[in-house]
Amino acid sequence: MSSLHQKELEAMESWASAIKNSKGYEALELVKDLTQQFEKSLRSRLHSYNSYPLEQSVRRAHLIDAWTYFIAQTSKKEITVCDVGGGNGYMFDWISQHQRLDNKKMLNKVGEPIQVSWNVYESEAIANAYQNSKGNLPINFIANLESNYPSRIDFALLSCFIQYVDNWEDSLSSIGAKSDYLLLMRVPLVESNNHREFVQHLFSEVYGKSKASWPIRLFSENEFMRFISERFKVLYSGYDNEETIPFEGTDYPLRTLFLKKK
Repeated sequence: MSSLHQKELEAMESWASAIKNSKGYEALELVKDLTQQFEKSLRSRLHSYNSYPLEQSVRRAHLIDAWTYFIAQTSKKEITVCDVGGGNGYMFDWISQHQRLDNKKMLNKVGEPIQVSWNVYESEAIANAYQNSKGNLPINFIANLESNYPSRIDFALLSCFIQYVDNWEDSLSSIGAKSDYLLLMRVPLVESNNHREFVQHLFSEVYGKSKASWPIRLFSENEFMRFISERFKVLYSGYDNEETIPFEGTDYPLRTLFLKKK
């Protein structure tokens, strides 16, 4: 999700109304378009692991900062990453490029090499399509069902995800209870007494020609942070001014929260 325009958000009275009035995440035309783009990108992605990252962004910086901190704290030799709602797994690409750029192996805090299992959790149709098409891409694509999560997660990454989830409180609580560290990125926090529901209409070429639409929730910052502070220690809170979302005449930067469970 890049910066949105007001015309892309259609206000709804409830989350149920937003679901009813949107196409959803598993519309066949959307899955087809995304899978075609995924397959076309595979060769260039594998090559990029050995090259200098061309894109420099706030989002990338937030990810690398959190990952560097996490690696410096762990003594494990095998790490499980749950990249929930991670799309085609592009954030694994960013981590891989970062390690190549530093020209060193990924080592834990006692100097031992680390083996990373990077698991992307997506809607079932998209996860199955990507998994069947991934070739040599070192990522596992798994249907986003709670029963598919491991019992222990070393690093959980939820980027541009929780605003699209029915029961976001349960999702955060469940994943947070299993994970040592939790990185929330691209979270829409706005000044409002209550969370607000919309249908998000997307016409970007990122989503092909499918004219995708799905329900989205903009979070009341006060209510959301109250929920977070009761369950997690906030290690870092940041703003991404490169990506904004409009609400009642104001463009709000998306937020990053790096959390550790209490």
